[in-house]
Amino acid sequence: MESNQRQHRALQQCVTEHVYRLLEQECRLQKICIPVDAADRQGRGAFFMSPGALRKSKTLVVLIQDRGSIRAGQWSRRMIVRGNVEKGSQIPYIRRALEGTCEVIVMNPNDRAVGGGGSPEEHVRYVWDHFVSQSATGHVAVVAHGYGGLAFVDLLSRRPQAVRSRVYAVAFLDSCHSLWHQALEADSREWLRKHCRKWVPSAKPLDRPVSPPKVDCPQVSAGTEDRDAAPWLCMGSVFRFFARALKAKTTVPFSRPAIITRSKSRSELPQA
Repeated sequence: MESNQRQHRALQQCVTEHVYRLLEQECRLQKICIPVDAADRQGRGAFFMSPGALRKSKTLVVLIQDRGSIRAGQWSRRMIVRGNVEKGSQIPYIRRALEGTCEVIVMNPNDRAVGGGGSPEEHVRYVWDHFVSQSATGHVAVVAHGYGGLAFVDLLSRRPQAVRSRVYAVAFLDSCHSLWHQALEADSREWLRKHCRKWVPSAKPLDRPVSPPKVDCPQVSAGTEDRDAAPWLCMGSVFRFFARALKAKTTVPFSRPAIITRSKSRSELPQA
């Protein structure tokens, strides 16, 4: 039993190191140690971001993975171990975001969150407060998988105005957040309904509505019942959702010019 546990931990470490190399070498992301004011690098947490994530005003895509032993850059270790890094890692999401001229932040809430302790929620809050909220962009899109969705909703409950003003769309992937257990003000509940979408494992075709009795945002099929494969299979749908949401946010509403009738006097006309 002890030997099996050692082998399992060694495999976890191997996968983590391999994906970290891909993040840094293939995706050209920077590894950022946190907390930023800690003198000793040992025991600190870390996350990854593209070089222009804070200084460029482009769309910023933020990825938050599920809880457990998986680390930054991973959706499903099981998929990666089977030899399919494309389907099990966040690399395709990162690549697509960068190719679409977006910047990227990859959170890492399971890696000794905020310097050797704390919770995933604290990690998400720390990275938001010290990095995302300090970025030059006002257009943030979030992909939150599993417990990552709960951590994001916790952030929304604690930073409601800041989150609602910056984040224009959230893709929940098989998220375990629950408004029954997470208190949100009325404005934030309405914001969730308008700006978020949830993809869930289902036998229905991709993007077909899946409606339980009560939902906090539109809920659609991920195109599979396999939880490990869901993030990979719905990726195209997620980015189409982001594109539509960004277009809706940045489109200036058309307003008709005022029609001046003869009955109006000169005093009623706008003055030059």
